[in-house]
Amino acid sequence: VDAAYGCHIWPNYPAGKILFKDGNLMAHPTGFDIEICGVGGHGSTPEKTVDPVIIGCQAVINFQNIISRNISTMQPAVLSCCSIKAGEAGNVIPDKLTIKGTIRTFDENLTTEILERMDSILNGLCSAYGATYNFVIERMYPTLKNDSSIFNFTKESLASVVGEENVILMSEPLMGSEDFSYISNEVPSNFFFIGTKEDQEEIETLLHHPRLKWDDKHLEISSKALAQVAYDYLENQ
Repeated sequence: VDAAYGCHIWPNYPAGKILFKDGNLMAHPTGFDIEICGVGGHGSTPEKTVDPVIIGCQAVINFQNIISRNISTMQPAVLSCCSIKAGEAGNVIPDKLTIKGTIRTFDENLTTEILERMDSILNGLCSAYGATYNFVIERMYPTLKNDSSIFNFTKESLASVVGEENVILMSEPLMGSEDFSYISNEVPSNFFFIGTKEDQEEIETLLHHPRLKWDDKHLEISSKALAQVAYDYLENQ
């Protein structure tokens, strides 16, 4: 394999546009699953418990300080706690709390630093309150990077499909992720986005949203674009 191309529909970009950029395009994602184990009990006697809710709340707040106070503002990074679950009754302190979330960076070493600081926070809080914790990490796709050696060629090829004015160069990468990055780490690759947002749509819905809608006609641009870059690449070898 000499080169590879991929594309993805993108519902918050205007229909008829192709968007891409040189270098970093999409982030390296890491999922985390935290379980804080305390001692449950009745809400009327909290002194007899080790409250995982208190610990979990402090952990979430302190995690955000990693991004704002430990990471350079020149290094893009996201740490989002997206799910917190503990207990069911309004008068019972639970014995466990779970936190699930995601980290996004363009540097796997930076992700490692963030994870180490998260673990340090969890260790300190649980030690102080007498709890224990489990910290499960899932390192996922590498950063998706467009190869500079074929970038200008790709731009010209895409312009022959939709017109030069409809090929939009993105100023910033996206914090979303894409498993095409496994391919881009092996061979020169370019990945781009096909806009599908129609002017008449009043509500902008992102990918994977239950209200997302798009028209099959947008497949024409993606099919033509992939065919054209493959044809042009082979013609120029």
